[in-house]
Amino acid sequence: SAYHILFSSVLIANLALLATVHITSHPPLTPSTAMLATSTNLLLALLIRNEHIINLFFTLLSRLASGAYTPPFLKRRIADFHHYGGLHSSAALGAVLWYIQYTALKTMSLVYLLRLRSESTGEYGRVWRAGDEAKMEGWECVDVALCYTVLLILLAICITALPGMRRRWHNLFEKTHRFGGWASIVGLWVHVVGQSFAMQKYVAAGVSLVPLWKTPAFYLLLGITGLVVHPWLYVRRVRVATAVVDPHSTTLIFPYNNMPASSTMRFSTNPLTEWHAFATIPSATGLPAAKIIVARAGDWTDSLIHDPPQNLWIRRLPARNFLAFARCWDRILLVGTGAGIGPVVSFLGSVKRQAERGGQVQKLVKVLWCARDPFSAEWEHVRRAIERVDPGPWILESRSKSGGRGAGRNKRPDLLEESKAMVREYGLQAAFVVGNKTVTDVIVGGLKAVGIPGYGAVFDS
Repeated sequence: SAYHILFSSVLIANLALLATVHITSHPPLTPSTAMLATSTNLLLALLIRNEHIINLFFTLLSRLASGAYTPPFLKRRIADFHHYGGLHSSAALGAVLWYIQYTALKTMSLVYLLRLRSESTGEYGRVWRAGDEAKMEGWECVDVALCYTVLLILLAICITALPGMRRRWHNLFEKTHRFGGWASIVGLWVHVVGQSFAMQKYVAAGVSLVPLWKTPAFYLLLGITGLVVHPWLYVRRVRVATAVVDPHSTTLIFPYNNMPASSTMRFSTNPLTEWHAFATIPSATGLPAAKIIVARAGDWTDSLIHDPPQNLWIRRLPARNFLAFARCWDRILLVGTGAGIGPVVSFLGSVKRQAERGGQVQKLVKVLWCARDPFSAEWEHVRRAIERVDPGPWILESRSKSGGRGAGRNKRPDLLEESKAMVREYGLQAAFVVGNKTVTDVIVGGLKAVGIPGYGAVFDS
């Protein structure tokens, strides 16, 4: 998959550089070199998670993919950019690998100092124990102890980030990721600043020193810290209005002016412990508001449905999602299941507004939506939004005998076969799927297997 390709590319680059440094000693493998590589990887991991960077890449790549001279195979690859989580995970793992190297080098340095002290006798030994060397040895002991403490934290982050662990204990993953990540960054600051001050003692001995403000790791850590702090500057507590759709889903309306289409924002009831991403739907009436459709998918979403809050914390940094690439094709299929129709409605709204302004829009947009009781009054606003762009959508009852091809009593329709049928019937060029992981993987994988470009919401890092 695109995720694994991105993940492998960054990881292989790190391993190749690490092997080159070990074999050629160019650049020399020192603690400073290892810290520089650690900080660089960590900066990349955070950059690719920053909403402004994400939006910039989506804007540039969608324009490139939409170009008249962009070959189809390149367009297909570009539209997989929403798997950029592979870059985040791989860069973070690269940072861990280089930090292990840093820890090994610092450990060897401490062992060397301890051995040198044990071999020092007579007058030289007394000078050692009373002089700057002893102070340096004390710092090295503290630094190495910190190394192994941070390594344990990083190990916990890596273990809880494994797909199985993350799905089963998501809250633990999120807390470990956040608080462990912050603690690790503090540890890196102690390494860099502490080492600089400790080494000042050797100036008199003629050792050439680089001031702290001239070390690359110092500025990389400034960037890393800025990227961690930046999203918190946009956190706000807002009042929300709720409208129950059915026992399994609800709509939350919150204030936001000019919400971009095909965007995702993060919401929380406790900003220090957990955040949840939802695709947003801009107001269709021009009001300074937006909404999300929340489906039951765990304890947190279940509490929103059965005990709707009056206030929520939001991170006012909408990030473009994979539907931003839907405009790269003239004839597309949009597939949504249940509340997954929310991102589809957001995209359809942008198509409608673009058409009203006389802008260029797709020649044909078809919608396939499967949900519990989709023809109920509660879903009427969704059906109207769909029919404004697609007057003849395929709307299926998720557990009905007449649900569609391959559907049996109390069984979900075969959405892969339905999707293939729509692609054949209308001559569609690509499909975009929003559903749970199982449904998304089946439809996207099945379409790609027969040569149809398929894209779905991601569930990886």
